[in-house]
Amino acid sequence: MTSKEKKLIEEAYSICSNYNWHDKISMRFALDNIKHFLKKNFLSNEKSDEWKIKQFNRNRLPEDRVSTIEEMENRVDEIFNS
Repeated sequence: MTSKEKKLIEEAYSICSNYNWHDKISMRFALDNIKHFLKKNFLSNEKSDEWKIKQFNRNRLPEDRVSTIEEMENRVDEIFNS
């Protein structure tokens, strides 16, 4: 398990643990929060721009790396359409 995965699991556990056990509204709020958290972090198929940029820059020389998604899209276009 990576440190990022461990951190996400710890955060999910914290969300589940931090509510008033004697208050149904608080319990529903916590359950709703954990559902949104799990969906966002584990069920989403869409990759973030940051992830895409990291993947593009992986194994590239420093001078060939990009810092924005627009720059990356332009570089991909240059690579495949030139």
